[in-house]
Amino acid sequence: MNWRILLFLFVFNFTYSQNFGLVDKKVKSYPEFEDVLNDLSIRIKNDFLSDEERVRAIFTWIATNIKYDVEKVGPFVPKMEWIVYSSKSNYIWERNRRDLRKVKKALKYGKGTCTEYSLIFRELCRKMEIPVNVIKGYTKTGIKDIGDKDRYYKDHAWNVVQIRGEWKIVDVTWAAGYFDIETNKFISAFDDFYFFTDPDEFITSHFPIQEKWQLNSKKVTKASFFATPIFFPDYYKNNFKLSVSDIGVLKTGADSKKIIISFDSLPKDKKIYYVFAGDKYVNHSRINRTSDNKFQLSIKYNEHRNSHLILFSEKDPILGFKIKPE
Repeated sequence: MNWRILLFLFVFNFTYSQNFGLVDKKVKSYPEFEDVLNDLSIRIKNDFLSDEERVRAIFTWIATNIKYDVEKVGPFVPKMEWIVYSSKSNYIWERNRRDLRKVKKALKYGKGTCTEYSLIFRELCRKMEIPVNVIKGYTKTGIKDIGDKDRYYKDHAWNVVQIRGEWKIVDVTWAAGYFDIETNKFISAFDDFYFFTDPDEFITSHFPIQEKWQLNSKKVTKASFFATPIFFPDYYKNNFKLSVSDIGVLKTGADSKKIIISFDSLPKDKKIYYVFAGDKYVNHSRINRTSDNKFQLSIKYNEHRNSHLILFSEKDPILGFKIKPE
């Protein structure tokens, strides 16, 4: 490839990534809108030219202006709804009317659940004629979910959006913040990890009902999805790599009462800490280099400790496991 083309691609990609910062800055300075759907869509159309930037603007505005309504249905738990209809066309009409009503209510009060987040995102994308879908499925939000393969209810909704013929994944709900179990409140904390997330990383926490929306290189089953550990965003952001990534339940040795966790690679100058649920303090974990060039953590365990284990890199969680003593 000609070096000039390579240089162009480098500059283009650098500018492309930098533009998201500029998009975020501009969107976060937007004033309040009287008619949000129409006024916001017009503003975004005028401010940004490419579909990528417009989608990013939609994503950032929703994530920073809509709070999760924990009082409505509880943290990430769906509510059953019914639609009465006389024909297929009538069903579509009634559903669209219901969805638009939810969107307007969420925009009016500035809060909603994953349903409202995904519907607002869809509505704004549609106004800009950008192909978009709402995806429903299962999520793993905590260590308690590991092994829960028989769960019957779909607890989450997110979006896919088409950019230049390629479907991209977006989860505005998880990008907006998180639920604090100690205060029982939603904490706003913008996280763009959930914008155009790598499908192979996204599938570790989100499992769509329809297999085609996994969008990843290797399809997974519902059972294998729930069998894996909890992968927090900082695991991917810092380039950790487990030697075995599909086992979320770790067994202690019958004699040693130790938990062994191996990594193929670790980021430089990153210490790893661990804590069992209920512990008052985190513990520093020593890392040993093995003969086969892997990195191994050895953690002591006894029956008095909780079965939920979380690993941290500095102060950020990276992995969650269930422990099963033998």
